[in-house]
Amino acid sequence: MSFGVLLPGKPPITEFEVRGDSQLTLCIPEVTSVTHVTVFAIQPPPLPDGYTYGIYLQQGHNLWVCIGLIHAGCHSISVAIGKYMVDKQINYTGYIHITIATTEDCMRALEDARSKYDIKDRGHQLLDQIGEALANDLVKYLVSYEGIDYNGDQYIPSGVLDKWTETYHQRVSTSSRFWRPLDSSCLCVSHQTSPQPHQ
Repeated sequence: MSFGVLLPGKPPITEFEVRGDSQLTLCIPEVTSVTHVTVFAIQPPPLPDGYTYGIYLQQGHNLWVCIGLIHAGCHSISVAIGKYMVDKQINYTGYIHITIATTEDCMRALEDARSKYDIKDRGHQLLDQIGEALANDLVKYLVSYEGIDYNGDQYIPSGVLDKWTETYHQRVSTSSRFWRPLDSSCLCVSHQTSPQPHQ
């Protein structure tokens, strides 16, 4: 397993369509109704210096929009995607594209997207933070089940995703990893460092 996507109310999705040597694509039906997406990586293939995994969102046949980067120092991104919906009246099929590109090109595409679409309010920021904490919790949970097979290769049992899915409601609602009191009237998500998989 290298990449996965979390959508609200859905189990983790880890099956992508492979398009060539440098692109993975995931189809999201009725993307207009999705509030945010989280893309995470677990031991992705290492890249040469100067290259990164660019994460792009596409609504229907509209242009791709860069929503983040995944690299050795960042194992997940979580983004409120409503601001990227060009036409909210039609529930298009959407796509998440993961591509290998130069860090410079991805950073430029990300800055272009932010300057065009970034009008976040506090609610969107909170969704981003919750998604990030949720992705970090998933990575930590999966890595805790990591084992070594008889060939000496690392693996994660296939049933672990189901176990995490069955317990995430309790984990989110009770764990201090997600929530810390800010004042008497609100809660704030704690920032957590994405765990490093075993080498």
